[in-house]
Amino acid sequence: MNIIEDRKFKILLLIVDEYINTGNAISSDLLVNKYPNLNISSATIRNEMVKLENENYIEKAYKSSGRIPTNKGYKFYIENFAIDDYSLTNIRSKIDKIFSKRSENIEEMIEKALKIINKATNTFLISKDEDKDYLVEDLKLYKINEKRAMIVAVSSSGRLYNEELNIENFKFKDIENSFKIISQRLIGTKIKEVKEKSSLISELVIKKLQFVEKKFKLFIEKLIISLFPTEEKYYGINSLVNIPTLREKEQFEKVFEMVEDKTIWDLLDSHSGTLIKNQEKNLTISFDFNQLKDISIINKILKLNNNSWKKITIIGPKNQDYKKIITMINLLDENIDENIND
Repeated sequence: MNIIEDRKFKILLLIVDEYINTGNAISSDLLVNKYPNLNISSATIRNEMVKLENENYIEKAYKSSGRIPTNKGYKFYIENFAIDDYSLTNIRSKIDKIFSKRSENIEEMIEKALKIINKATNTFLISKDEDKDYLVEDLKLYKINEKRAMIVAVSSSGRLYNEELNIENFKFKDIENSFKIISQRLIGTKIKEVKEKSSLISELVIKKLQFVEKKFKLFIEKLIISLFPTEEKYYGINSLVNIPTLREKEQFEKVFEMVEDKTIWDLLDSHSGTLIKNQEKNLTISFDFNQLKDISIINKILKLNNNSWKKITIIGPKNQDYKKIITMINLLDENIDENIND
């Protein structure tokens, strides 16, 4: 990159920084006054901004003479910003302190760290257990007493799941026979596909065993779904209400609906919109979704051990503070890695 190009993109990074910090369209005069060390005249900055606009890195803001970043501008910014470690010293020490307490389990430490990150970034954050493409490896049914039974499931990752059942309204022999069919159909299936197969398998159980009770079919379907629960935790969902661009277009209501009916995960898996991917860091950033034009979604996969993963999803406005958020979740990742390798 030559000096002229370098200057142009330095200006772009400053424009995005300022827009993230203020939410206001950025003018050349603002950059001249706020960054005198640039040693560039207002006219030169205006010329560079014209080039950036022609190349679709910035665009004219509605009802303003200033400029705001485009999706292309955000993409360049995210891929090229410099991390300011000094500004996060306090957060770093808090997260380091949490992981220094080895008496707590890894899940408890992660939850405490996520609360700190959520408070510092004022975003909506979701943590979700992630089984990736692991398979159902084994299923066992145990009778505890006349009223209770337990199912133990094992994934190909070695992770154990158990579900206690209330069986007082059914014959245990019927449950045993049903369980044989369930095992035949589920062993070897991807865990993420179990839920969508639950209705078909429950219908097959009813047909093969000639049950007529609707409540038994519902019992079997619920049993299958509960075998591999995905624990989701939510932090700061009310922060979306305070984002002007979302409030004006009522897009935060759409986010609430998608979280409630779980379609938010379908949206993320579709990889629609602009996608920035860093495979080395298990990180993706998506924005410009058809339904949600004004938000961006950051996804980070945390490896807890060889058998367990956790997906962290951060939902905020398109001009959320990527520097701070990405630095924090990478810091969390580093602490987890140090913890499991000690």
